[in-house]
Order: sequence, then structure tokens, then C-alpha cells
Amino acid sequence: MMSVQAFFGSLVQFGLIAGLFVAGPFLLFFLSTTYAEHLEARGKYHQSYRFSRAVYYFTDIPLLRLWIGKFHYLQLRALSERAAKIGNQTAALDWLRDASDARFSSSERVHALAQLATLLRKQNRTGEAEAAETEALAIVPDRTRRKERFTLSDEDGASTRSAQAGILTGQGRFAQALALLDQSSTPDLYRTPLIFTAQRSTIFRYLGRYDEAIAEYVRHAQEWAELTDKILSRSTSNTVVDARIHESFQDYDAITVLPGVELYLEAGQTEAASELWSRLPVAASPTTRALRHAVGAWLSAVRGDRDAAKSQMTQAESAPIRDETTRHTVSHTLARAESAMQDYPRAAERWESLVQNSAHTPLAKAEYRVSLAASYAQMGRVADARVQYEQVIAAGFEEAVFTQKARAELSGLPADSPDADADSDAS
Repeated sequence: MMSVQAFFGSLVQFGLIAGLFVAGPFLLFFLSTTYAEHLEARGKYHQSYRFSRAVYYFTDIPLLRLWIGKFHYLQLRALSERAAKIGNQTAALDWLRDASDARFSSSERVHALAQLATLLRKQNRTGEAEAAETEALAIVPDRTRRKERFTLSDEDGASTRSAQAGILTGQGRFAQALALLDQSSTPDLYRTPLIFTAQRSTIFRYLGRYDEAIAEYVRHAQEWAELTDKILSRSTSNTVVDARIHESFQDYDAITVLPGVELYLEAGQTEAASELWSRLPVAASPTTRALRHAVGAWLSAVRGDRDAAKSQMTQAESAPIRDETTRHTVSHTLARAESAMQDYPRAAERWESLVQNSAHTPLAKAEYRVSLAASYAQMGRVADARVQYEQVIAAGFEEAVFTQKARAELSGLPADSPDADADSDAS
């Protein structure tokens, strides 16, 4: 007969095995991702890709695929990104096509197809990119799909509609994007309200409806603060872990505040931008610090403090940034700072670079052209400014406020001067 001690020993062993079974997928994904990122930080991108691919193939058998659940999809997305970093565009596209397979949830497929469209545009395969977006927009949100382990519920289609609204926004179909978001009035994910308010704020900004954009941003910031308070109030009883969690949320808080400062500046509300800036938490990571310095440069430039603006610009440009998206965002914000300082030649150089590197994001490219045209006009390069304004209008984003601005500025341009450059420096 089994003793009480042996019984409890067996029970503990069973509990450990069960715990490992439940937490195993998370641990496998977390540890493999951490190691892959460690390799990338050391510049070993090919080794990182090969390691991630080996882990994926190890788990790509029916039994392990069922066990690892949602992380199987995340592996595919990560593999695509790492393949792109080493220049293997074919593999990057293939991994995303796998991630858009019907075995995944509707929201996962929409996100994968949206990323696929972005990569195709980078390769100037516009027709295929548009086809991928059309396929994504046609996907019907899952409602009765079996809820698997480690898969977020999407019973009311909130996550799927959010992803589709992002595609519509990128196409400049803002009214349709807002209508799609409004269809999910009772989202099932605790994170969905944050997604919706952030998306609405962005859409209203493109429409030039700054009061509504700011109202959505304020709501978003409040919801984020409530969420972080709940999370941080739960100590893990481990001082090291607690410190890392608080450090991470400092970055998240900063990333939440910075768009608000930019929104207020764009709306011409400098005092509100300054007040929000004063509440900006200290950023922990080099990436977030670079973004902070870039926004600080723009704010200082608008205030008329050139020395402070230049100091912030220097710190932003010297920050060690590996992420291409962050470098692009920093450059965009610094271009705004230089425009505010009326340093139009340097601003024009940045806007030209941004236009040239934004072929995969037509909406952003058109918006950058407006600022580039304004810099050209201030420099007396009227012919170049006219070309840029005409290309903004030809892009066809009729709902966007920057298209209206382009038409107004174009009609107000003086006649071309005889010595003006006839060709635009940005394609």
C-alpha cells in the first residue's frame, strides 16, 4: 500500500509534469526568441535565422504543433522578419504565406497578409500586394471557432476588424476603417479598447479632425494607465523580476506619451504638448531614448529654443538603434524639427530620404511629399515644389487632410522662376 509520503511525492511529480506541459510552449518560445535576439544583438543575423528555423522545424509535427498552439504562428512571423533581415526575400514571403494558412485564426491570417503586402510593396510588386490586402479584407471574423490553448479569443471579431481597419487606413479609406471599428462595440479582449482608441486617434489625425484625435488619444492614455496600474500592483515576490517589469513599463509609458506630444504639436497646441512632455517618464531602452530625444528636438524647435533642439537632435542621431522602423520614425521627427527651425535645406534632405524609403507605405510617402514640397517652396525651388504637390494629389488619398493642403499650397505657388530646378530630387 502506498504511503502518504509516497502519495504526496507522486502528486508533486505529477504537478511538475503538468505544469511543464502547460507552461512548456511559452518557455520554449520565450527562450528560443531570447537566444535569437541575443544573436542578432551581436550581429549574427544568419545564425539567428538558422537557429529559429531549426526550432520551428522541430515543432512542426502534428503532435508538437498542437502542443505549442499559438506560438507556432508567432514563430512563422518571426522567421519572416529574420529572413528579411538577411536579404532572403523569397523565404520571408514564403513564411508569411504559411502564416496566412486557413488553420490559423482570422485575425492571425489578416495580420500575416498585411505584412505580406508590405514586403511585396518593398519589392515593387504592387499588384500582388493589393491582391493580398483584398484577400485579407475578405476574411470573415471567426465566431464559432474552437478556442485553442494559447490562442486569444476573437468571438466578436474585434481583433480581426482591428487588423482590417489598419489595412483600410493604409489605403486611405478612413471612413470605412472607422465604420469597421464601430462594429465591435463590445470587444472581448482586454487589449482591444487600447487598439481601437489608438487607431481612431490616428484616423482622425489623417482627416485633420484634431479635437477628436486628441480625445481618442486621452482616452487611450487613461485606459493604458488603468491597465498598467493593475499589472504593476501585483508583485511577483521576486525583486529582480519586479524591477524588470517596472523597467519595461517605463518604456511602454514613454511610447504612449510621445505620440500625444506629437499630436498636440501638429494641432498647434504647444502648451499642451509641453505639459504632457513634463510628465514623460524616463525611458529605459536606447531605442525609446532616441524617440524621446527626437520628439524633444521638435518641441524645442517649436518653442524657439534652437540650442536645446540641436542638442536633442545630436543625442537622437547618436543613439544605437538597430531597428529600421525606429530609425525611420526618428528621422521623420527630426525632419519636422528642422522644418520648425526653418533649416529648409537640411529638412529637405531628410524628407527626400523619407520619400525614397517609403515605397512600401504609399500613405506615408504622400504625406512626406507635402512637407518636402513646403521645404522646396521655402527654398525658392518652385518647380520642384509643384512636382511634389502634383504627385501628392495623384496618389489619390482624397479623404486625407494633407491632400487638401497640397491643393491649397499648389494653387498659391508663384510662377516658376527662370533659374528654378526643373526636376525633382525625390522620386
